[in-house]
Amino acid sequence: MKKTLLIIASAIAFAFASNAQPYNNSIGVSFMPDFSGKAHIIEIQWNHFFNEKNNLDIRAGYMLDWGPEIVGMYEWNVPINNSSFRFYGGPGVHFGTTYVSQNDKTFVHFGFTGAAGFEYVFSGAPIAVSIDWRPYLTWNPGVESKPTFGYTGVQFGVKYCF
Repeated sequence: MKKTLLIIASAIAFAFASNAQPYNNSIGVSFMPDFSGKAHIIEIQWNHFFNEKNNLDIRAGYMLDWGPEIVGMYEWNVPINNSSFRFYGGPGVHFGTTYVSQNDKTFVHFGFTGAAGFEYVFSGAPIAVSIDWRPYLTWNPGVESKPTFGYTGVQFGVKYCF
């Protein structure tokens, strides 16, 4: 535990001592561990910046308890104190499938999603790391009669910036 806190404190101190490296595109992976053991998410992520403050975030992934899913979000970015940290957030849509083992059927789900998170871009290296939270409103007509609201948990990502 002490090592973890030391690593986090060092990363924050390093972040405030360096400047952000701008990038136009990035590609990477993200992972959301679900400590209840039901819906781990593994995604490939692509970002394209239209300018310094607006980007498109496309993710294709797999929820281990549901199935494949595609997510598209429009995000706004706010640098924090002219450092390598930035806050981002925005709305989007998702589309995917849900496998129900009780009746051995796969159903389509779709809806609205969003993101709120922080990103750190390493100075002198084309790497960025992120942590975000994604709430959603989804409709799964084969499983539930009305849309449901929820969130996927905290997601961790690493990206190559170019």
